[in-house]
Amino acid sequence: MVKKSISFHLDEEVKEEAEKLFSELGLSIEEALNIFIKRSIREKGIPFRITMNIENKEEGFEYIYVEALRELIEKGYSGKELIEKFKKSIGLIKIALQNMREESEKIASGEIEGVSFEEIF
Repeated sequence: MVKKSISFHLDEEVKEEAEKLFSELGLSIEEALNIFIKRSIREKGIPFRITMNIENKEEGFEYIYVEALRELIEKGYSGKELIEKFKKSIGLIKIALQNMREESEKIASGEIEGVSFEEIF
């Protein structure tokens, strides 16, 4: 198979971090990029979810679950009833999360026009 060269620019710091990470995994940047590209072709898309990383712990999902549980306890639920209500709350949270992911993917793909991540953030 004939190999072709690709050239692109990368921030020096990002390149160094990538080299360190891939080295620890036993790969070069070239090998890692080949894996990424081949998997993208095989899956006919980016081989991972493109998401908004929430770095603020108070906005993380662990916090949301704890708050949902605390709210149910404050409403007076306990025992089996508390567990059932909490399971229902988790289900609703998961549905909301899935809807957010789907909307994010639509924005990223351009399916939803007139909205960009830059506008959101």
